[in-house]
Amino acid sequence: MFVPLTLAGMLMLHVGVLRFFERKQAIAPPVALCAAAILVHLYFTVARDGLSARDVNFAIFPAVISFLTFRVFLV
Repeated sequence: MFVPLTLAGMLMLHVGVLRFFERKQAIAPPVALCAAAILVHLYFTVARDGLSARDVNFAIFPAVISFLTFRVFLV
């Protein structure tokens, strides 16, 4: 339960930064990224119990969302 809530919170932060800078961007790519992360996490929780794979998943996907948010500040 921790991973979906964390990713959803980071996604909301990304959308908030976009709205603060009054930028219009399609929300579908970050939402699809969050959905993919949740599906990967669920796969390695239910189908194949792999703690290290879940750790890698939780390291990569928040980094990608953080990079998308940081890119808003640069452009």
